[in-house]
Amino acid sequence: MPKQKQERQRGETRELPLLSHRRVFTDFRNERGYFITAFDLILNIYQIKHHDPAVADLRESLRESEMR
Repeated sequence: MPKQKQERQRGETRELPLLSHRRVFTDFRNERGYFITAFDLILNIYQIKHHDPAVADLRESLRESEMR
């Protein structure tokens, strides 16, 4: 019996971690938008919506400082 099939029968799998299933790409070349880009990347990794009340104010303040 193939090794992979034996592992599945025992409940063992060699799947990638959940974070590797969905790729997130970010461009950090814009110096003015660096912090908001990094913050958005963190939100994406942890699957937090950008409009979530817990982070919406902080995102807005980072965007405002980016505009200056």
